[in-house]
Amino acid sequence: MAQYRSHKRKIPKERRVGGWRSALNNPGTSKEGRAHARRQLILHGHVIDAFTSTTMNTRVRRWLGLRARHRN
Repeated sequence: MAQYRSHKRKIPKERRVGGWRSALNNPGTSKEGRAHARRQLILHGHVIDAFTSTTMNTRVRRWLGLRARHRN
């Protein structure tokens, strides 16, 4: 009888950290989502990324309430 593996796989740590960092820069991410990403980065030892990975352009657009620019 064939034994099947689960479809779930463990995502490498670097990919998870990259996803959390990108969530901080994504203007479509909710405040709760950004807070969760920041907490996860801090818990996994990426404190500098948690507070400095957001670009100034993103911070200004978020402060002004502007959404992401449309690209064709």
